[in-house]
Amino acid sequence: MQRANSLLRPLSSNWRPVLLAPLETVRSRTSPLKLMSPPQYYHYQPIVSDIDVEQATLKWVRRVVIGLHLCPFAKKPLREHQLNVIVVHDNDEILSTIQTEMEVLQSGTSLVVCPDCYPDDFASYWQVVNFVEEKLMKKYEGIFQIAPFHPLFQFEGSKEENSPDNYTNRSPYPIFHILREDEVST
Repeated sequence: MQRANSLLRPLSSNWRPVLLAPLETVRSRTSPLKLMSPPQYYHYQPIVSDIDVEQATLKWVRRVVIGLHLCPFAKKPLREHQLNVIVVHDNDEILSTIQTEMEVLQSGTSLVVCPDCYPDDFASYWQVVNFVEEKLMKKYEGIFQIAPFHPLFQFEGSKEENSPDNYTNRSPYPIFHILREDEVST
């Protein structure tokens, strides 16, 4: 039986279930081990393709980063087609992807977009940022910078979650921005 509600969709290859309630509330009242049927506590959201992620990221760069003049260095790589956007879904591949980009990036800049890297948990994403910097920045210090962006970005010391300064590093997806220092220091 299919419901008319537009948020509920049959499970297919283009949709994935997303839990709307904590698991504790999903458990049946009669048996703590028996889960209730999905239509009551799940909705289905489309799986976003890499192309959609890349287009949303480029739209954000154009409208927010360049459009609001948040970064004076962003316009040139986009205009000269030297802005690489790489989408990574597997958290285990983030470090190797960033390292590969640093090894091959001769000019321009790269955005390693990780839509599945804790998009709803900034603290966990920040641990990944620290891990990446710890592993790579000794070798590439003075050559590259990694600028983190996240949908829930919050600067250390920022007292309010929705403080305007936090929005300068907020993005549609978790992103590791790889910058060549010689291109941003002039």
